[in-house]
Amino acid sequence: MVIKNLLFTALIIFSGSTLFAEQSQNEGTLFGNLKLDQSWDSKIYLSYIPTFNDMYMISTDMIISETSISPEGDFEFDLSFLPDENHILRLHITKKEDAPASLVIGGNDENHLFLIANRYSVIELQAFAYQPPLRHVNFSHSNQQIEFHKITSIYNHADSIASGSSAAKRRFIENKLYEELIAIADTSSNPLISLYAIYKGNFESNYSGNMDFYRNYSKKWNHEKSAYFQAFRKQINDPSVNHNIILIAFISIFIFALGFFIGKNYPIKKNKFKNLSIQERKIFDLLKKGATNQEISDEYNIEVSTVKSHVSSIFSKLKIKSRKEIMNIKD
Repeated sequence: MVIKNLLFTALIIFSGSTLFAEQSQNEGTLFGNLKLDQSWDSKIYLSYIPTFNDMYMISTDMIISETSISPEGDFEFDLSFLPDENHILRLHITKKEDAPASLVIGGNDENHLFLIANRYSVIELQAFAYQPPLRHVNFSHSNQQIEFHKITSIYNHADSIASGSSAAKRRFIENKLYEELIAIADTSSNPLISLYAIYKGNFESNYSGNMDFYRNYSKKWNHEKSAYFQAFRKQINDPSVNHNIILIAFISIFIFALGFFIGKNYPIKKNKFKNLSIQERKIFDLLKKGATNQEISDEYNIEVSTVKSHVSSIFSKLKIKSRKEIMNIKD
């Protein structure tokens, strides 16, 4: 009788633990603690990044969740609404005077970090610096996030050194960075981490000099059908990606021509400027004066690569293609 009771108790414990594991599997969560001063708002936002080309784009439509940050810096997101597959997400905060869709790239006020997550992900992060608040973080129990964040850290470190170096030294640093990122891309077993290293390695500039590698890389991940890999294959003009390319090109040319005509005859309205962050507005003012990336970098003490990201974001938000268009915008 005693043995039967013990067996029954063990069965209940086992069933309960199994049920708990099944429930936990369906309860993805992102939580952590930030070190913030009084200039930051008490909201934190989570955005969906559809392709790696959109990492530094921001709009209210990209924000998929928001939550409050406690006075102690704690926050938590429920991730159970996400798809089963991994996607790239962006976590960002804003200054009290900024709109929710505000992104600061580089400098002490950089306000974002990127993550890989799905509906089952359990992600814990701990920030350990006030400036920038989301650049220096530790991840607990998540090798995927650690590996992903390592790529960002490698890139930021190299970029920081290169920004104050001579042209010759910058080339050495950039070449070493490229080799390191390509090695990560070639050896990582995680498709999104691997592809992130490819993008951070500036593959568009390096493609012509290492075409065979990128073609072989695309074949290696041929089974990956996510939007991230589809965008990559289109960018390298992979023959395996085809589909009505002539029609798509024709439509693109038509839309571009129509956009050019409309843009030329109808000036940009001022309400579009509300989408620019404070930092972007400052850079926009210098662009109107004809300042170069290096001059903007010197003026605001930020890396040239950070300036390029801001300029790209400004172009996207204002629906323009060149600096000349900025200089032609009437105040």
